[in-house]
Amino acid sequence: QHAGAFGDQLDSLTATLAGTDSPQLAPQLQDVLSGVMKMRGSVDVLQQEFKASKDEINRLRLDLDRARSEAFVDPLTGVLNRRGFDQKLQRMVAQPASADSQGCLVMLDIDHFKNVNDTHGHLIGDKVLQALGEVLRNTVADPAHVAARFGGEEFAIVMPEATVVQATALAEAVRNRTRAMRIRQRGSNEVLLTVTLSGGVTALKPGDDEQALIARADAALYRAKRSGRDRVTVE
Repeated sequence: QHAGAFGDQLDSLTATLAGTDSPQLAPQLQDVLSGVMKMRGSVDVLQQEFKASKDEINRLRLDLDRARSEAFVDPLTGVLNRRGFDQKLQRMVAQPASADSQGCLVMLDIDHFKNVNDTHGHLIGDKVLQALGEVLRNTVADPAHVAARFGGEEFAIVMPEATVVQATALAEAVRNRTRAMRIRQRGSNEVLLTVTLSGGVTALKPGDDEQALIARADAALYRAKRSGRDRVTVE
């Protein structure tokens, strides 16, 4: 901005000097005019270089933001990876609970996933994981809530400022949509298998850290497993 203002001053000075007709000052005025024009050119170049640098900085910032986002996303399923999950859970635990909601964690696990890999191969296993990732992305609609791949065939939903009733309803919605999936053979369109989920739900309590919350949700999940699978258990 200062360079542009100085350029305007140089233009004004140039016009004033050009209107001076004193013969004694003519050689000196010519030198000054030449210097003014060079300075004006330098100001223009400076402005162009500054704009180019600013555009490059903006491009690099966008690239950095994109790289940061990708660093927290599981490439196979399209939901957050474990690193992203840890970050979101840490934020939820750190924020104060409100009077009517305290934050919840849902843990989900694909039933008999080892049998899927052993029977149909890891490519079909990957298709199951991808399909579940799509179910999660489509079902977890609240922008404050996030789905993540906790590890292997285990997934999680972090739900800040949510009640146990809301968390259970969301877990059941994911379970039902997963149960309705049909994994088909490419080419023949033959249905190879259906998939079920077990889930555990727990609410954030005063004094909880991330490990305590995960442990309770996992305990609820494995009670669902022991009770016959394809169900959601609330801690």
